Amino acid sequence: MANRHPPIPVSLDTSTHPWSLSVHQQGNPHHFDPDPNVQTITWQLTGEAATGSFNAQDDAKPGFAWIPPAPHPGIFDAPDPKTHKHQMTMRNHHHGASSAGEWFYQLSATIHGKLCQTPYTPTAGRISNPSIKNT
Repeated sequence: MANRHPPIPVSLDTSTHPWSLSVHQQGNPHHFDPDPNVQTITWQLTGEAATGSFNAQDDAKPGFAWIPPAPHPGIFDAPDPKTHKHQMTMRNHHHGASSAGEWFYQLSATIHGKLCQTPYTPTAGRISNPSIKNT
């Protein structure tokens, strides 16, 4: 049985050039406590972003990509942007200390024919990158 968390809103920021995606996490990572059940993470394109769709995982700019270092294999299933074009889901197998950690990621979607991504800030500004934290 999978536990579903509320969808994580992803909006379009047209004040940037090029346009970018904004993950609503209020400067904090999305926290997941250990759970014996698999937990489902869902990103939801909202507002103007909902006119587009997350990119396929085999795209040159995939819908979801880990910013290195990536988590160990087996903690997360591959993301699935195919279920619903405005949503992307991924399963989190956080059952205890062996799956704890914080990982940064980048999202990509095509909106009005334009590639839009969450901004990537290397090292010094990593806190501004969206992240998942298994506690």
